Amino acid sequence: MAAVILQKKRKKRVEAGHPWIFKSEIERVEGEPEPGSLVPVHSHNGQYLATGYYNPASQITVRVVSTEPLEAMTQEWFERKLQICRDLRERFVPEAKSYRLVYGEADGRRDSSSTSSRMSWSCKS
Repeated sequence: MAAVILQKKRKKRVEAGHPWIFKSEIERVEGEPEPGSLVPVHSHNGQYLATGYYNPASQITVRVVSTEPLEAMTQEWFERKLQICRDLRERFVPEAKSYRLVYGEADGRRDSSSTSSRMSWSCKS
């Protein structure tokens, strides 16, 4: 299975919740991931950090979508993430007729299914 291994001397941006992994932060790519495929991202010592879309043609080589192992972004995965966003919006604007459901990076993207402080694609919870 393909995987992206990050450099030892990089800034710890992924651990702080940043969703982008730049080409300059990658030590090596194991296997031959297809462009657009999901790849696990590991620290230099093998610790799992995130899963993201792989694009070898971009300076942003991996765009993180989860801090939990993820093999596919299924309909159930999207439904769960969107429900988290909806619950958050309705908590703050319960009578609203309309609102932006997902704010992307500005939403903080905290993963509700994790007790860690790391982030993944979803609204804060």
